[in-house]
Amino acid sequence: MRHTPKSALQALLMLLMLALAPLVSADPVVANQKLQLAKLNFAQVQLQHQIGQMHASAGRINEARAAFAAANVNGQMLTVSLLQLKQENQLTYNNGQYVNGPAQQRAVMQTELASINSQQLSIDFAVLQQQPTSQVYLSRAQIDLLMLTQSMLRVEQEMIAAQQ
Repeated sequence: MRHTPKSALQALLMLLMLALAPLVSADPVVANQKLQLAKLNFAQVQLQHQIGQMHASAGRINEARAAFAAANVNGQMLTVSLLQLKQENQLTYNNGQYVNGPAQQRAVMQTELASINSQQLSIDFAVLQQQPTSQVYLSRAQIDLLMLTQSMLRVEQEMIAAQQ
């Protein structure tokens, strides 16, 4: 078997590509798609929450119940999409498809926190579905929505940081 300069150069280039592969930005497309779905579900939760609050403050109990029921369903869908996103973020980490490992780990943890916040918000909406004028649960839902908003922002920030 003859070794030509061309085959030696090809082997060297292959080794160089393998050595530099961890430095190349991975494109975890599936995780980003799951993030977009979670953001869409989150927007629906926010909208239904606002509609429910508006109806509750105007004394339209049946309309408030319907809005909080829709918010509850959307909140459950958000929780599912966040759990799927957590799984994709974990796979991205396990497969080494990141540039910044600690940021990818934080993305996994923040997604877990966001799913917990989403579950709590769904509980609030379930109560508001039954008692739409409960000031305690209207306040709790507002606080839990703020916490979820912060978690969602951190998830996206950490996912971006993991690829930079």
